[in-house]
Amino acid sequence: MGDFRIPQRKMKLEVLDCPDEREHFHQDIELLFVLEGDMTVVVGDEKISMHREDILIVNANKRHCVASVKDILYMKLTIQWQLVSDIFQSMNIIFWCDSTKGDNKRYDQLRELLKKLLNHYLSTHGSYADFRHISLCYQVMDILSIHFLVRSTDRLKQSDQDKFDDRIAQINNYIRANYNMPISLTDLADKLYLSVSYLSRFF
Repeated sequence: MGDFRIPQRKMKLEVLDCPDEREHFHQDIELLFVLEGDMTVVVGDEKISMHREDILIVNANKRHCVASVKDILYMKLTIQWQLVSDIFQSMNIIFWCDSTKGDNKRYDQLRELLKKLLNHYLSTHGSYADFRHISLCYQVMDILSIHFLVRSTDRLKQSDQDKFDDRIAQINNYIRANYNMPISLTDLADKLYLSVSYLSRFF
């Protein structure tokens, strides 16, 4: 039987007004949507100034924190990496979604959907247990995958360091997602489409 607990276990919605967080990283993917006010988010070494209706995705295992806020209210949608990885059958999932770098109709479409999800969440007092909520969550994922997912062909111009970082992230993601099962070098090599000897040298 399918797992209908997707919203509770794999997509978590929060509305925040006073974040208190240190720089951290985790495997889950975060989508931030500013409802009111201004905030500065630090991702890696980059500072991103976000204003009302800006959208930003923080990808898996990226160091980040909300550095400063001013009369802020924002929505955070946390998406479990394993959900996306299972759907795309890939360990290298990256979204490029940052409306502060230039806006277009793709972001308007996403904003409209996020507002519907938020309104439904608030109208049901934070309940996840209905098909409308599940449907809206999957619609958000659909928009992200159509318009904001970085395909492997888009990465051909990556530097050697970027490629190295991607490979490390893939290995880390696989281990984190399967830590409760036996993991062999052969299994990991198969998942990454590498030879066992190359993966061993890479480690």
